[in-house]
Amino acid sequence: MSKIIYKPSSEARSRSPSLIGTRAIIVMIYVNNGDHETGYNHVALHKLSVDPDTTIGYVKDIIFDLNKVPASEQKLSRQGLKLEDQYLLSHYDIRDNDVIRMDYIELRVFITVRSWPGLHRKKMDFDVLRTTTIEEVKTRVMEDNTHLGSDDVCLMYGTQKLDETKMLMDYNIVDGDKMEIWRYYDAFSYTHLTLPTKA
Repeated sequence: MSKIIYKPSSEARSRSPSLIGTRAIIVMIYVNNGDHETGYNHVALHKLSVDPDTTIGYVKDIIFDLNKVPASEQKLSRQGLKLEDQYLLSHYDIRDNDVIRMDYIELRVFITVRSWPGLHRKKMDFDVLRTTTIEEVKTRVMEDNTHLGSDDVCLMYGTQKLDETKMLMDYNIVDGDKMEIWRYYDAFSYTHLTLPTKA
Protein backbone atom coordinates (compact mmCIF):
# COMPACT_ATOMS: atom_id res chain seq x y z
CA MET A 1 0.00 0.00 0.00
CA SER A 2 1.30 3.45 -0.81
CA LYS A 3 0.52 6.35 1.48
CA ILE A 4 0.23 9.59 -0.45
CA ILE A 5 0.21 13.00 1.17
CA TYR A 6 -0.93 14.72 -1.98
CA LYS A 7 0.55 18.14 -2.69
CA PRO A 8 -1.27 19.68 -5.67
CA SER A 9 0.28 22.07 -8.14
CA SER A 10 -0.89 25.69 -8.36
CA GLU A 11 -2.97 24.71 -11.39
CA ALA A 12 -4.56 21.87 -9.48
CA ARG A 13 -5.34 24.13 -6.52
CA SER A 14 -7.33 26.40 -8.82
CA ARG A 15 -9.54 23.44 -9.74
CA SER A 16 -10.30 22.28 -6.20
CA PRO A 17 -10.90 24.23 -2.98
CA SER A 18 -8.60 24.26 0.03
CA LEU A 19 -6.68 21.02 -0.31
CA ILE A 20 -5.40 20.75 3.23
CA GLY A 21 -4.61 17.24 4.46
CA THR A 22 -7.48 16.62 6.86
CA ARG A 23 -9.01 13.36 5.65
CA ALA A 24 -7.22 10.11 4.98
CA ILE A 25 -9.20 8.13 2.44
CA ILE A 26 -8.25 4.72 1.13
CA VAL A 27 -8.68 4.11 -2.59
CA MET A 28 -8.78 0.50 -3.75
CA ILE A 29 -8.09 0.07 -7.47
CA TYR A 30 -9.74 -2.77 -9.40
CA VAL A 31 -8.95 -3.41 -13.06
CA ASN A 32 -10.76 -5.62 -15.55
CA ASN A 33 -8.85 -6.51 -18.71
CA GLY A 34 -12.06 -7.36 -20.54
CA ASP A 35 -11.97 -11.06 -19.67
CA HIS A 36 -15.47 -11.90 -18.41
CA GLU A 37 -14.22 -15.09 -16.74
CA THR A 38 -11.61 -13.51 -14.49
CA GLY A 39 -13.61 -10.35 -13.73
CA TYR A 40 -12.06 -7.52 -11.73
CA ASN A 41 -8.66 -7.94 -10.13
CA HIS A 42 -7.44 -5.87 -7.20
CA VAL A 43 -4.22 -4.23 -8.37
CA ALA A 44 -3.45 -1.28 -6.09
CA LEU A 45 -4.21 0.42 -2.80
CA HIS A 46 -3.52 4.08 -2.08
CA LYS A 47 -4.04 6.22 1.00
CA LEU A 48 -4.72 9.85 0.15
CA SER A 49 -4.76 12.79 2.54
CA VAL A 50 -7.26 15.36 1.26
CA ASP A 51 -9.72 17.99 2.44
CA PRO A 52 -13.44 17.17 2.89
CA ASP A 53 -14.22 19.96 0.40
CA THR A 54 -12.38 18.07 -2.34
CA THR A 55 -14.59 17.05 -5.26
CA ILE A 56 -14.89 13.48 -6.48
CA GLY A 57 -13.67 14.77 -9.84
CA TYR A 58 -10.47 16.00 -8.23
CA VAL A 59 -9.95 12.66 -6.49
CA LYS A 60 -10.05 11.16 -9.99
CA ASP A 61 -7.33 13.61 -11.05
CA ILE A 62 -5.17 12.37 -8.18
CA ILE A 63 -5.77 8.76 -9.18
CA PHE A 64 -4.77 9.66 -12.75
CA ASP A 65 -1.47 11.08 -11.45
CA LEU A 66 -0.84 7.82 -9.58
CA ASN A 67 -2.10 5.19 -12.01
CA LYS A 68 -2.50 6.98 -15.39
CA VAL A 69 -6.13 5.87 -15.67
CA PRO A 70 -8.07 8.67 -17.42
CA ALA A 71 -10.62 10.32 -15.13
CA SER A 72 -13.35 9.78 -17.72
CA GLU A 73 -12.81 6.02 -17.48
CA GLN A 74 -12.73 5.74 -13.69
CA LYS A 75 -15.80 4.52 -11.84
CA LEU A 76 -15.67 5.50 -8.16
CA SER A 77 -18.05 4.04 -5.60
CA ARG A 78 -18.45 3.67 -1.84
CA GLN A 79 -20.38 0.78 -0.39
CA GLY A 80 -21.99 0.21 -3.77
CA LEU A 81 -23.02 3.86 -4.26
CA LYS A 82 -21.69 5.56 -7.41
CA LEU A 83 -19.81 8.80 -6.64
CA GLU A 84 -20.54 11.71 -8.98
CA ASP A 85 -17.73 14.05 -10.08
CA GLN A 86 -19.40 17.33 -9.08
CA TYR A 87 -20.01 16.42 -5.43
CA LEU A 88 -17.64 16.92 -2.49
CA LEU A 89 -16.35 14.17 -0.22
CA SER A 90 -18.38 15.77 2.56
CA HIS A 91 -21.56 15.39 0.47
CA TYR A 92 -21.17 11.61 0.74
CA ASP A 93 -20.10 11.88 4.40
CA ILE A 94 -16.77 10.26 3.53
CA ARG A 95 -14.75 10.24 6.72
CA ASP A 96 -11.24 9.45 7.89
CA ASN A 97 -10.07 5.99 6.75
CA ASP A 98 -13.19 5.38 4.63
CA VAL A 99 -12.68 3.19 1.58
CA ILE A 100 -13.48 4.27 -1.98
CA ARG A 101 -13.43 1.70 -4.76
CA MET A 102 -12.23 2.57 -8.26
CA ASP A 103 -13.18 0.21 -11.09
CA TYR A 104 -11.59 0.43 -14.49
CA ILE A 105 -12.07 -1.71 -17.58
CA GLU A 106 -8.86 -1.87 -19.57
CA LEU A 107 -9.65 -1.23 -23.21
CA ARG A 108 -7.94 -3.29 -25.87
CA VAL A 109 -6.63 -1.74 -29.07
CA PHE A 110 -5.57 -3.22 -32.38
CA ILE A 111 -2.44 -1.49 -33.65
CA THR A 112 -0.24 -1.94 -36.69
CA VAL A 113 3.55 -1.49 -36.62
CA ARG A 114 5.47 -1.05 -39.88
CA SER A 115 9.23 -1.24 -40.43
CA TRP A 116 10.22 1.97 -42.17
CA PRO A 117 12.35 3.57 -43.64
CA GLY A 118 15.65 1.97 -44.55
CA LEU A 119 14.53 -1.34 -43.05
CA HIS A 120 13.05 -4.44 -44.61
CA ARG A 121 9.40 -3.42 -45.01
CA LYS A 122 7.13 -5.54 -42.87
CA LYS A 123 3.73 -4.98 -41.32
CA MET A 124 2.90 -6.45 -37.91
CA ASP A 125 -0.51 -6.38 -36.21
CA PHE A 126 -0.93 -6.51 -32.43
CA ASP A 127 -3.94 -6.83 -30.13
CA VAL A 128 -2.85 -5.12 -26.91
CA LEU A 129 -4.17 -3.18 -23.93
CA ARG A 130 -4.01 0.60 -23.82
CA THR A 131 -1.90 0.24 -20.67
CA THR A 132 0.71 -1.74 -22.62
CA THR A 133 4.06 0.05 -22.49
CA ILE A 134 5.97 1.12 -25.59
CA GLU A 135 8.79 -1.15 -24.40
CA GLU A 136 6.42 -4.13 -24.39
CA VAL A 137 5.27 -3.35 -27.92
CA LYS A 138 8.88 -2.99 -29.05
CA THR A 139 9.76 -6.34 -27.47
CA ARG A 140 7.01 -8.02 -29.48
CA VAL A 141 8.15 -6.24 -32.64
CA MET A 142 11.72 -7.44 -32.11
CA GLU A 143 10.53 -11.05 -31.88
CA ASP A 144 9.60 -10.76 -35.57
CA ASN A 145 12.69 -8.75 -36.46
CA THR A 146 15.56 -10.69 -34.92
CA HIS A 147 17.93 -9.22 -37.51
CA LEU A 148 17.59 -5.83 -35.83
CA GLY A 149 19.38 -4.75 -32.67
CA SER A 150 16.95 -3.56 -29.99
CA ASP A 151 19.31 -0.71 -29.04
CA ASP A 152 19.44 0.47 -32.66
CA VAL A 153 15.74 1.07 -33.27
CA CYS A 154 12.81 2.96 -31.76
CA LEU A 155 9.07 3.24 -32.28
CA MET A 156 7.57 6.30 -33.95
CA TYR A 157 3.98 7.57 -33.91
CA GLY A 158 3.66 10.10 -36.69
CA THR A 159 6.59 12.48 -36.17
CA GLN A 160 6.93 11.60 -32.48
CA LYS A 161 9.57 9.28 -31.10
CA LEU A 162 7.95 7.19 -28.36
CA ASP A 163 9.35 6.93 -24.83
CA GLU A 164 9.63 3.23 -23.99
CA THR A 165 8.70 3.80 -20.33
CA LYS A 166 5.30 5.22 -21.26
CA MET A 167 2.06 3.46 -22.17
CA LEU A 168 0.01 3.59 -25.37
CA MET A 169 -2.64 5.61 -23.54
CA ASP A 170 -0.04 8.28 -22.68
CA TYR A 171 0.11 9.09 -26.40
CA ASN A 172 -3.65 8.69 -26.87
CA ILE A 173 -3.02 5.77 -29.21
CA VAL A 174 -6.40 4.22 -30.02
CA ASP A 175 -7.84 1.26 -31.89
CA GLY A 176 -6.65 1.09 -35.50
CA ASP A 177 -3.66 3.42 -35.07
CA LYS A 178 -0.38 2.77 -36.84
CA MET A 179 3.19 3.08 -35.58
CA GLU A 180 6.53 2.57 -37.31
CA ILE A 181 9.86 1.16 -36.23
CA TRP A 182 12.82 3.33 -37.20
CA ARG A 183 16.55 3.28 -36.72
CA TYR A 184 17.48 5.75 -33.99
CA TYR A 185 19.70 7.71 -36.35
CA ASP A 186 16.94 8.15 -38.93
CA ALA A 187 14.39 9.05 -36.26
CA PHE A 188 16.69 11.68 -34.76
CA SER A 189 17.35 13.25 -38.15
CA TYR A 190 13.68 13.18 -39.13
CA THR A 191 12.27 14.71 -35.94
CA HIS A 192 14.93 17.43 -35.82
CA LEU A 193 14.43 18.34 -39.47
CA THR A 194 10.62 18.32 -39.52
CA LEU A 195 9.61 19.56 -36.10
CA PRO A 196 9.76 23.28 -35.20
CA THR A 197 12.29 24.20 -32.55
CA LYS A 198 11.24 25.98 -29.40
CA ALA A 199 12.14 29.64 -29.13
